Amino acid sequence: GKNRAAVSAKKLAELNPYVDVQVHTGAVDGEFLSHFQAAVFTNHTYEQLQHLNELCRAQKQQVPFIAARTFGLFGYLFVDFGKEF
Repeated sequence: GKNRAAVSAKKLAELNPYVDVQVHTGAVDGEFLSHFQAAVFTNHTYEQLQHLNELCRAQKQQVPFIAARTFGLFGYLFVDFGKEF
């Protein structure tokens, strides 16, 4: 019954104290993304991820995009750090 991101954010932040880890459950738009150096998305549909990736690429300074999801023992991780990466 708890938000997994909120529960795991504290442990994730402990891995590197120099990285600010934030959990956001509201709407995401270009203005919101412009404040970050990277964005990680979980538990979204393929269509939502496509839209979010396009938003990340459209920023003046492209925001690196990471998508991850697990399905029991299986899962995926997709990374888009831009054309130069």
